[in-house]
Amino acid sequence: IVNQSGGVISGTEGVTVQTSDISGGITNDGTITGTNYGIEVINSSDVLGGIVNSGTISGATAIFASSSSIAGGITNTGTINGTGGTAINLVNLGGAAPININGGRIIGDVIDDTPANGFSVVTVGGNFATEGDFNVSDLTVTAGDTLTISAGDTVTLNNMSASAGTISFEVNSTANFGTLVVGGGGLDLTGAIVTVSVGAGNIADGDELMVADGAAAIAGGPGGVLTSVSDN
Repeated sequence: IVNQSGGVISGTEGVTVQTSDISGGITNDGTITGTNYGIEVINSSDVLGGIVNSGTISGATAIFASSSSIAGGITNTGTINGTGGTAINLVNLGGAAPININGGRIIGDVIDDTPANGFSVVTVGGNFATEGDFNVSDLTVTAGDTLTISAGDTVTLNNMSASAGTISFEVNSTANFGTLVVGGGGLDLTGAIVTVSVGAGNIADGDELMVADGAAAIAGGPGGVLTSVSDN
């Protein structure tokens, strides 16, 4: 399925893949929009060629996959907009559905309800700022690129592999800042650059924030030692 620039696919669901496999994938350079879902992949289906978006995919949930897989991954440089608050919802995945963020925007939460299965691995391969929470299997940031976890957003991972890029935490106040949580293991900051960016609010010299935490010992970075940082 190819939707070229300027093309519009719309309906209650923009595109539905049901009890089927698509070998060539879904490429969107235009607009795919649905009242419920922009794209839904359901009932033991697979999009082998992946979903590649440089346009706009929108819906109450923009991309929804249930009891299925997206083996070719979701690759975004455009806009994925969950108008109801959830951009990507992965339910009871039957196989891999990796997410490659090479820029663009993802507006809303990104949720895998079974992240311990390891199917929702996120790679940030372009500068990207969150506009919602993430709950996924794993996440890495490639060298030269920056993931900004926006104030008020939480990125929750089952496991954390080492990154070579920058992880930046936006801080508006001691009560409003981006956070990173690893629920199934420890934080791995080996090779990563960690920065803090102060946004619209105020923080004072000496304020202490725990922006990242895990279920096991931290690898790399400052570990559990309080570390002074300079903003911006």
